[in-house]
Amino acid sequence: MEGIESFNTGGECLFTMKEKHSFLENPKGTEEEIIQATFNALCEYGYANLTIERIGEHFDKSNSLIYKHFDDKDDLLLEFLSLMIQEMKQSIPPGGDVDPAPRLKAVLNGAFSAEQPGDEGEFKKAIVELRAQAAHDQRYRDKLSSYDEFMQQRLKEVIQAGVEKGQFRDVDPDAVSSYIYTVLHGFQTLRSTSDTDIPKMAEPEIDAYLNNTLYAE
Repeated sequence: MEGIESFNTGGECLFTMKEKHSFLENPKGTEEEIIQATFNALCEYGYANLTIERIGEHFDKSNSLIYKHFDDKDDLLLEFLSLMIQEMKQSIPPGGDVDPAPRLKAVLNGAFSAEQPGDEGEFKKAIVELRAQAAHDQRYRDKLSSYDEFMQQRLKEVIQAGVEKGQFRDVDPDAVSSYIYTVLHGFQTLRSTSDTDIPKMAEPEIDAYLNNTLYAE
């Protein structure tokens, strides 16, 4: 994208990546080992085909330990979401603590980049699958609503700081951050679930919005 092409790192600040979650890379204790195995099995089999037995393929200990700690696969996946959100809230700094324009451009570049590292791509696909469950399961809906509210708030803080520093125009941070967050999630959902070129064709319009509405001249 024209407005963000020079920023090729840093998108992880507002969009989760596997390596940013210690419980997936270096689990502590049996429960986190089970959560790690669940995530790996989810990436391999998808939600519909995920079973305790398939989770056990990625778990070095007895499957009986899985049943000892969790009731079923949804109990496991909801705990995964809880841990992810908890770590994000502890690790992502307030938006006002970063240089606003470069940070926003880095976030956008990370989200729109055609090159997605394998682990990151699998992580985002897994999140899309879990998000689909929220359409019919209030437990997933509650977890993901908490996730979305936190991430939108951090993005709002970046926009607000940019307005105050003169890097962005005098826009409504709440409205602009909500719009950008919605566009990014739509883009990533299409990328994870469709082979069309629709997201790529939309990039010039997204650039136009950023240049004409947000970035200060």
